[in-house]
Amino acid sequence: MKFTHTLAIASAITALLAACGNAQPVNPTPVPDLPTPAPPTFEVQRGLVARGVEFNARVQPASSETLAFQTDGRLYKLNVKEGDKVKAGDILAELDLTDLKAQLEQETIRLRTAQSVLSNTVQTFSETVRLAQLDLDQAKLRYEVARTRAGGDNSVLNNDLKRIDKRIAEIENSIKQARANFDQAGADNAAKVLEDALIERERVLANLSDADRGLRALELEARLLAADVERAQIRVRQLKGTIDPAQIEVIETTRIAVESTQGKILNGSLVAPFEGEVGLISIKVGDNVRALSPLMVVAKPGDLELVATPTEEQLNEISLGQAVTVQFLGVDSEPITGAIAKVPIIGNEATGGGIGSQGRARVVRIELTGSPKMESGALARIKTQSSAKEGVLWVPPQVVRTFRARRFVVVRNQDGTEQRVDVKTGLEGGDRLEILDGLKEGAIVVSP
Repeated sequence: MKFTHTLAIASAITALLAACGNAQPVNPTPVPDLPTPAPPTFEVQRGLVARGVEFNARVQPASSETLAFQTDGRLYKLNVKEGDKVKAGDILAELDLTDLKAQLEQETIRLRTAQSVLSNTVQTFSETVRLAQLDLDQAKLRYEVARTRAGGDNSVLNNDLKRIDKRIAEIENSIKQARANFDQAGADNAAKVLEDALIERERVLANLSDADRGLRALELEARLLAADVERAQIRVRQLKGTIDPAQIEVIETTRIAVESTQGKILNGSLVAPFEGEVGLISIKVGDNVRALSPLMVVAKPGDLELVATPTEEQLNEISLGQAVTVQFLGVDSEPITGAIAKVPIIGNEATGGGIGSQGRARVVRIELTGSPKMESGALARIKTQSSAKEGVLWVPPQVVRTFRARRFVVVRNQDGTEQRVDVKTGLEGGDRLEILDGLKEGAIVVSP
C-alpha cells in the first residue's frame, strides 16, 4: 500500500511538470508610468524686500589685544585654542625657526672669520706703525746731534778768535804806550808777544776755516736727516690708513645681519601680553604667516562684548551704526536688537594671512540694546538689514532666468499656456527679488 501511494504521487508530479513545459508564456501586467510632477509656480506678490546678511558672533571680554608675529615664517606650534585661559608670558604659538637658526649660525661664522682677519690685520698694522715710529724717532735724534755738533764747534772757535783779537788789540796798545814812553825794551817784549798772538790767531783762523767746512758738511747731513724725518712721518701717516675699509664694512654688515636674525628668532614666539582668554584664532599649524598680520586675540577678563568675523562679501553689506537683530543660540529667548559698533578700516589689508581671508582683519563688534546678560563664549546669530523697500512687487530669485544677458520669466496664462516675459529686476534680499517692470501683481510664474 505504501509503495502504491508513493508511485501515484510521483506520477502526478511528472504529469504536472510535463504540463508546465507545454504551457504558453503569460504576458506581464504593464506598469503605468509615474506622472511627471508639475514645476512649482509662484504668484507675483507685493510686499517688503530687504537686503541684509547673516553671520555668527561670539561673546568675549571687551578688553582685548590682537597679536601678530613680528617676522615672516611658517607656524610650527599652536599651543592654545579659542576659549583657553592664559597667563602673561605664556607662549601661545611658535614659528618654525629651523632655517633662521641655520642662517644665524652661518652669519655668526662669517662674523667671527671677518673679526679674526681684522684682528690679525690690526696686529700687523700696529707692529708696522711702531717700527716706523721708532725710525722716525731715531731720525730726529740724529738730526739734533748733527745740529748740536755743528753749532758747538763754531761757537768755541768763534769765541777763541774773539779772545785772540782782543788780546792782540791789548798788545798793540801796550806797544804804542811803550814807544810813547820811550820804553824800547818794553816795546820789544810786547812785539814778541804780539807775534805769538798773531801766530795763534792764524791757527785759530785755520781751525775756524776747517770748522766752517765741517759745519757745511754737518748742515748738509742735517738736511739729509731732516728728509729722513719727513719720510718717516709720511710712512707713519700712510700706515695709519692701510686698514682696508672693506674689512670693516664686512664686519659691520655681518654684525647687522646677525642682530637682525637674532631679533627674528626672538620674535618667533607669540607670547600672551597679560592674563586672559584666547579669543579668535585665524591660523593653523603649517600655515605661512606674514609679519604684523593679525593672527590671534587675547582678551582680558571683565566686561563682555559681542564680536564677529563676517566674510569679505558680508563686510560690504555692513556699516557703522547699522541696526541688527541678535538671536543667541542654544537658549530659548526672544531676538535682541542692537547695532554695529565697530567695523574694520577699509583697505586694512596685509598679504599672506590674518584674521580672515584675504589677509584682512574682519573683526566686527556689535552693541546690544539695553544691558542683556551675556556669558563668555556664548554664540549668537546676527541679522543685518542694509536696505529695504516696502510695498514692491517681488518673486523668488530662482524663477528669473537669464539667457545672453536677457532676464525673463515664464508666465502661465489663465488658459494654461505659457509665455516668456522679459523683466527688469531691482533689490534682492534673501528669498525675494524686486520686479521693477514686466510683471503685474497676481501673475503666475513657473519655476525652471
